[in-house]
Amino acid sequence: MRARHRVLLAVSLVSATLAGCSTEQQAQAPDAPSAAVATFGVRVPAVDQHKLQIADQVRALDPCGFFDGEEFAAYTRAASAGPARGLDDCAVGLTTAGRTRASGLATIALAGDAPAPDETETRPIAGETVIVARAAAEDTDCAFKVPLRLPNSQPSSHDGAATATPWARVEGAGFDDSELNCQVATDAATALVSALRENRAPRRADATVTTTLADRSPCELMPAVPTGYTISRFDVQTRPYTCSFRVDGSAAGRYGSTVTVDFLLRPAAEALEPAEGQLAVDVAGHAALREESPATGSCFVSLTAGPPLASVATPKPSTTTSGTTTGTTSSAATRGQVVIRLFAGSCAVADQLAPVAAEIFDANP
Repeated sequence: MRARHRVLLAVSLVSATLAGCSTEQQAQAPDAPSAAVATFGVRVPAVDQHKLQIADQVRALDPCGFFDGEEFAAYTRAASAGPARGLDDCAVGLTTAGRTRASGLATIALAGDAPAPDETETRPIAGETVIVARAAAEDTDCAFKVPLRLPNSQPSSHDGAATATPWARVEGAGFDDSELNCQVATDAATALVSALRENRAPRRADATVTTTLADRSPCELMPAVPTGYTISRFDVQTRPYTCSFRVDGSAAGRYGSTVTVDFLLRPAAEALEPAEGQLAVDVAGHAALREESPATGSCFVSLTAGPPLASVATPKPSTTTSGTTTGTTSSAATRGQVVIRLFAGSCAVADQLAPVAAEIFDANP
C-alpha cells in the first residue's frame, strides 16, 4: 500500500538558494550523555543515553549545509535543495562545467543504514574508510556508506553493552557516466568527513530554510501519554525520526501495546489520500488517515505537519549533448509533505494517542 511504501523523491527544491542552507558554524561538542540527553521521562542505562545523544546530534545538523563547501565549487548547483527521501537528508541538482555539460543529483543522508554483511568493498576518502554501497537504482548510480564521526559518538561499552557506529549515506545519481556519479558521491563524502573532522559541521539552527519537525524527536510523545498508561519499555535507537516504546494499562490489553512514531516525507498529493484499506478520519480537528488490521487489531494513524515543501523535481534523461546538458533534467514537479505516522498494536491505544500526538507536534487541521 502506498502509505507503507518508501517514497523516493529525487530532490526537494525549497524556495531559498542552496548557498543559504546553512552558515558554517563551529560544531559544539555535547556534554556527557547523563548530563545533556533527554530520556523522555524514562530511566535508561548509559548505553541508551549514548544512542539518544547520537540522535540529538543528527537532528542538530543541517544536511544541506555540507554542499556549501569547496568540494562543490566546480559544479553549477540548482538554485535550491532540500530533503529528498526523509527529514535527515538533502539532495541537490549538479551540472558539470565544460562545453559538453552533464547533470545529475547528489544526496547526503545523515541517518543511513549500517553496512550489510555482503557490503564489504571499501574505499579511502578524505582519510576515512567508507563502504561501497549497493546501487539503489540504475547501474550507473554510486553510493557510499560513511561512518558518522560525531563528537562523543565513538563506539563505546557501558556495563557490557556496546553502542554502534552511526552511518551516513552519500549518493551520486542521474549522470549517464558512472564515473561522474562516483565523483559526485566522493565529493559528498569528502565534504561530510572533512566538516565533521574539522569541527565545522553546519548546524540546523543556522539554516535559513527549515523543514517542519526536523529538529524534534518523535519520542516527545512519551511523557504525554494519557493518564492510565505507563511506559513499560523504551526501545532506544539512534535513528532521529523514529521512536518505539510499549505502554501498559488502560486500553493496552493484558500484554501491553507497542507504539511507534515516525516523522516521514511523502508526496503532498498522496499524504492524506486514502489508499486501499485506509479511511480519511478526523482526529480532534485534524485531518488524518487511519488504517486498521482486523487480523491483529493494530492501527496506523497518519497526520500531516507544516506546509508542503516548495517543489520536488523528478530527474529524467536528456539526450542533448553539444554545448548543452546530458544526463538528468527536471520533469514535472511533485510537492513533498512531512507526515506524522503513529502505529499501535491496539487500535484503542492508537485512537487515544493520536490526538495527543496531533497537539504535541502541531499537526495540520
